[in-house]
Amino acid sequence: MDTILNKLVKDKIADILEEKLEAVGETDESVGCRRILITEAVGQAWLWLHTEKKESIIKSFKQAGISLSPDGTEDTKLYVRGLPDITVGPWQIDDALGSDEEVEYIVEATDGVHAEPPV
Repeated sequence: MDTILNKLVKDKIADILEEKLEAVGETDESVGCRRILITEAVGQAWLWLHTEKKESIIKSFKQAGISLSPDGTEDTKLYVRGLPDITVGPWQIDDALGSDEEVEYIVEATDGVHAEPPV
């Protein structure tokens, strides 16, 4: 999420700043003037991101799992970089399995021997 949104904002800031610097030209190259231009560019890029790229923000939050439904119905929207074929969900135990006590757990110890799960 961070990478996608940061790239969008940084690229837009660079575009806006380039336009502003061309408009100002060499008339004022003071640090104060550049600081004002950068602040304006950041503000415009931030507004652009939230108005023009709203869907990208929503998609990024969903892929990271930040704004998914807590009931697990949207778990398939999770995206794990480096694991494109991973399927996430559903996290609930199937009713056909019964209660937690009826589910048999097998925990593999570090030496490869099956061990009992911690209580």
